[in-house]
Amino acid sequence: MERQLTRIEVYCVFFSALYSALAFDALFKGRYKLYYYGSDAGVHYIDFVFRLSLYPLTCLVFLNMYPLRSSRKIQVLYFIGVVLLATLMEWGLLQLSVINYDGWRLYYTPLKYSLIFFLVFLNWIVTKKFARQRYA
Repeated sequence: MERQLTRIEVYCVFFSALYSALAFDALFKGRYKLYYYGSDAGVHYIDFVFRLSLYPLTCLVFLNMYPLRSSRKIQVLYFIGVVLLATLMEWGLLQLSVINYDGWRLYYTPLKYSLIFFLVFLNWIVTKKFARQRYA
């Protein structure tokens, strides 16, 4: 895949995705105990694997392939497609018992991913703007 993101964008996207994932998991997994990774609700290494790799890498691919020069309609369809793909991936992890629901419902997941991807997208746009100002 051709790289479209600059190094500063990759850095900022990685940490904004990581922060978003940690915030959502702290709220929905930690505070309300609606889902957990692994075989029980305790903290496991798989928690760290998901937070440190899956969320940030998914967001990097999402933004690297984002159709920035396309029409707004194509951008919205791309966004919806990525959210549905992330939901499908979570459904697969649910079927494999990698993630388990304890009050969470699969139909909440597209809302969660929509918000995460939107926040990461906004951070990317702001990062691009600041990077242009820095080097202008």
